Amino acid sequence: MVYIILPFKEDYMIPEFNKYGNLPDGIYKVTLKEINKKFGTESTQRKTLFKHLKSLTKLLSENKGVIKRFIIDGSFVTNVEFPSDIDCIIIFSKFFSSRNSLLIKLEQCQMMHIFDYTEYIDANDYNEMINYWRHTRDRRLKGILEVQL
Repeated sequence: MVYIILPFKEDYMIPEFNKYGNLPDGIYKVTLKEINKKFGTESTQRKTLFKHLKSLTKLLSENKGVIKRFIIDGSFVTNVEFPSDIDCIIIFSKFFSSRNSLLIKLEQCQMMHIFDYTEYIDANDYNEMINYWRHTRDRRLKGILEVQL
């Protein structure tokens, strides 16, 4: 799931999971290498999801000028052995044009099932979205990751 839309905690390492299997509350700024080490190697499913995340990150890195932030969440950023997905929020700069070739490439990634769903959200709604993501279904606070491009 990808939301185009962003509070921020300037921590540079991924902390240990809490007793519920989630990251402690916060937005953690991390590298792809750190993500792979913590989340990308334990199962075939995790390796596959990380491969897709790596492809998406490469695409976004090639378009750094129009990307402000790239946030990930979902079962991938928990201690679940076989996560179902990686949820992503891509925050574009105010100079981003909807005619940008990046959107076409993102739609192609979606068609190749690198990710499942795209929703375009007004920048004014990002706080609500981040607040939603920072809670589990049972309303406990949890951490999410900002990927350094």
